[in-house]
Formats: sequence, structure tokens, C-alpha cells
Amino acid sequence: CNCSPTCSDIPTAPDDYVGAISHSEGAMGFTHYCNNKGKLLLSVKPVTTGATINILPTAVHIKIGATPATLYTQWCGEPSTSANKCFMASATGNGLINRWWHIDDPTSPALTLSNKLEVGFYFKEAEFNALNTLLSNVMSANTALMLYQPRQSVSLLQYAAPSLILSSKVHILANTAANSSGTAAWKIMTLTNGTIQAIFQTSTTKNSGGIGKF
Repeated sequence: CNCSPTCSDIPTAPDDYVGAISHSEGAMGFTHYCNNKGKLLLSVKPVTTGATINILPTAVHIKIGATPATLYTQWCGEPSTSANKCFMASATGNGLINRWWHIDDPTSPALTLSNKLEVGFYFKEAEFNALNTLLSNVMSANTALMLYQPRQSVSLLQYAAPSLILSSKVHILANTAANSSGTAAWKIMTLTNGTIQAIFQTSTTKNSGGIGKF
């Protein structure tokens, strides 16, 4: 298998993973990134047809936490009127799947809002089930999950705790009935081995984020 969603499984053990190899597929235009064990980390392509964004394999990172999911209090314990409240806004429960992605900033060319990425982020159905169980099964399906991207300073980009990500400094994407990929919505695709692919477009040059209910 040459690093592809059709045959490469994703990592599941707690660890920090970094890309080592990449493989481009012409049909969808994605470049897939795997670690040195052949585990699929992310898939990335330029949104603009014909554009080129040079991302080295070592620029692609995935972190998996010690447990599949974690619950958080609403607004991370801050009053709803506080400027310091985090983005955990739901009154019916908040939590994250403990799997995060990060792409180091390309320099050739640098990313801009008009030169953004489409990203394929992967997680396991079992991780969704673990989060939903913690939330007393409030989500009827994995399409209820939301993706987030911080918009804050560089020091907070990579795997920042939710309490450090202000509600005013985050971009959130939901899955919609159209099941389409964009800067406001993510598209779900079910792969083999219980793997789910979330496809979305970045709307910020800060390329990091995660998935959960908030």
C-alpha cells in the first residue's frame, strides 16, 4: 500500500505522530501523508484548481491522547458573558475526541485566506462512540460532530487545551444536510476498518484543530 485511504489504516495508539512519506493521487487531487510505519495521518490539497502548496511530510502531525475522549464544562467554567470564556458553548454537553491535527506553515508559498487548503482528517467510529457515551448519547450520529480551528497566536496553535482557545478566536464547522466540504461545513466519508474521513476547507492560515461536540 502506497499511503492511501483505500488501503492505509490510521494510527490509534496514544502518541505524537509525524509524517515521513507522501503520495499524490490524481483523481481527487489529494496528497496523502503517512508516518514511517505507513499509518495515514492527513490528506491535503490546494482549494484553488491548479495551485501548488508545498508541504513536506515532516510538516504534518497528528496527536492522539491517552483516552479516546474528554468532557469539558460549558465555557470552560467561565460566565457566558466573560471575554475569557472558551468555545465549549453547548448547554447539552461538551467534549472532544482526543485526536488533533497540525500542519506546519508552508513557506513556498505561504498560506493566505485566498490560498487555502482542503484537508482530509481521519478518526475512528469507536472514538465517536466513546465521546457519545461520555455525553450520554446526546448525538444521534457522527454527523453531529463539529470541527474547530483556533485563530489565536502561534504559541496556542498546536494541540492547545480548549480553556486556552477563546470563543471569539475559533472557527467552527458543522456537517450539513448537503454533506459538502467548505469553509463553513465538513463532508463525511465512511472508509474501511471503522475509519471516518472528515473533509473540510481551512478558512484560516493557522492550520491546526480537532473534532468534538461543543
